[in-house]
Amino acid sequence: MSTELYLNKNFFDTQRNKYTSVSEIDSGTNRIEMLTEDGKLLQMFYNQDDPKHLLDRLEWLINIRENSGLEDILAFPFSLLTGLKRSEVGYIAEMNDACNLNYYIHPEKGDKLFKWYYDKTGGIVYRLKIAFKIAAAIQIVHTKGYCLVDVCPKNTHLHEYDISKEG
Repeated sequence: MSTELYLNKNFFDTQRNKYTSVSEIDSGTNRIEMLTEDGKLLQMFYNQDDPKHLLDRLEWLINIRENSGLEDILAFPFSLLTGLKRSEVGYIAEMNDACNLNYYIHPEKGDKLFKWYYDKTGGIVYRLKIAFKIAAAIQIVHTKGYCLVDVCPKNTHLHEYDISKEG
């Protein structure tokens, strides 16, 4: 199934809020991650054999979100999408102007490597700050008794204000 079917489309959550998908962040087997026009993360899972199991997991995440103390670290779903096909499940989460970690790993087409590495992405010192920030976040999650799965660059989003490129 083409992920283009989900772009520039209106979605509604359980509180009847409207979200319009404007760009794809990432996609994979039976899922697409999109940015909405108001800067939220919209995650869609399609062709699900057992959508009830996935819905139960997402509802659990929504319920623990407020009391977890982790909402500044993790992109917790805060609302489920409604009006979807039977094999589709989706949710909305806060992105807060975060960028994907791949931005710091792979230069964009046309970028000069030296300029991208030092000027645009901060060089080795900045990368070490990012690694420390990610390790600290994982440690906080683990000390609260939770486990992160599928930790990889495409699933890691950073906030520019979290890590200074200076010093």
